[in-house]
Amino acid sequence: MGRRLRTLAERREKPRPSLVLTPGGDATELRDVWAAPALGLAIDAQGQVFGAAADLAHAPGAWRSGQDVRFPLPADAPAVAAGVLFMDGRATRNYAHFLLDALPTLLAIEPTAVLAPPLTRWQTDLVALAGAQPPIEITAPLVRVERLTFAPTAPSLTPGPHLDPMRAAILAALDMPPAPPRRVYVSGRAGLKAVLDDELRLEMIMEARGYRILRPETSSPRELIAAFRDAERVVAATGTLMANLLFCAPGTQVIELRPPGVDGDWIEALARHAGLAWKAYASHEPIDAAEALLDAVLRPASAFGWRLDLPAFLAFLDGEG
Repeated sequence: MGRRLRTLAERREKPRPSLVLTPGGDATELRDVWAAPALGLAIDAQGQVFGAAADLAHAPGAWRSGQDVRFPLPADAPAVAAGVLFMDGRATRNYAHFLLDALPTLLAIEPTAVLAPPLTRWQTDLVALAGAQPPIEITAPLVRVERLTFAPTAPSLTPGPHLDPMRAAILAALDMPPAPPRRVYVSGRAGLKAVLDDELRLEMIMEARGYRILRPETSSPRELIAAFRDAERVVAATGTLMANLLFCAPGTQVIELRPPGVDGDWIEALARHAGLAWKAYASHEPIDAAEALLDAVLRPASAFGWRLDLPAFLAFLDGEG
């Protein structure tokens, strides 16, 4: 037992081989690198980091040592001969970034070994709807790649040349018959960041006015896309689900409820691109601590609560028709 404990102690004390990470700049093709498909980055044998990571410490297993960021050399990473990275950490977890940034890029890539982290159910559904080639899902945080390519991408959340063909493909594949045009209010009650005070009351008012209350947390991508496709007016707070404005019919009215200090310029750009009648209603009420149905220690650090002057907002809504 004593010998075994000494052996384990020696193994723990033995320093792990590591590299000091440095920015690698722009690159489209690399040789013999470690790739992190969930983050859209690659690391070469000199410790240069290429791809989407602005913070080098985001590399899998990396840690800060004084002024340096060190990266442990993987001993058991799976290997592939060639691969393409098409998404980054934002698209891995965010609906808008996946739909507007990653999926059009995936459609534009020639059939080849496209690498991705394990996809969620909603991501798999969107890939199938768009008719894109399913990527190779890598469960390990890192994979060794002999020849790695970064797929060319447009600026984030900016309508690119492949967005409209993707929209057409998804709408053509949508297996939900059109419904009569209806006004839609997108509930944010399950959100954990910008938490609207008295959202339940607003939902009740909107429902009484004939709006369909759309709940993203219980809706599939197909249901969300069909709801936006069939809407004559969409009312929703600034957020990732507004990426579905891409599927609205030209001329659809859009009222964006914009919380204090939140940037929704990409939503306006998308609405203009799709030919929608967009307007924003900005709240100037003070923000406070978020009152989300989540333990304070688990709540996102960026979470905040915001309020809406309901009479003023409803008067604005009435003025829009």
